[in-house]
Amino acid sequence: MDGGGQVGSGFDPESWRAHGYSVAVRWRGRPCRALTIGAFADAVGRSPVTVRLWERSGVIPPCPWVLDRANQQARRRVWPETVLHDVRRAALDERVCDGAAPTGRFTQRVAVLYEAATRPLPD
Repeated sequence: MDGGGQVGSGFDPESWRAHGYSVAVRWRGRPCRALTIGAFADAVGRSPVTVRLWERSGVIPPCPWVLDRANQQARRRVWPETVLHDVRRAALDERVCDGAAPTGRFTQRVAVLYEAATRPLPD
């Protein structure tokens, strides 16, 4: 465990929808499912508290997808479901899901995933 609270059951998109971790958004001009920090935490086998700590300490880049960015009280980090699948793969490959400390390699992989997902689409 990571000391950051209750850790979820892992990579289970159906469970995420049932727990309210999934929201409908438009991403790159198309409707898609976006997942909250609770789903991100489940995907990497850690708690939401730990994910927030990772963002603050630079283990992962800050989430570039935020709903209601202008309202600090209501803003929510969300990740497109496809991005979260890739983050999960990186966490498995780097053994983060098994409780290993995130490495620089994990940090770099997540940064590359975020960068690729936020890059403008070609015309």
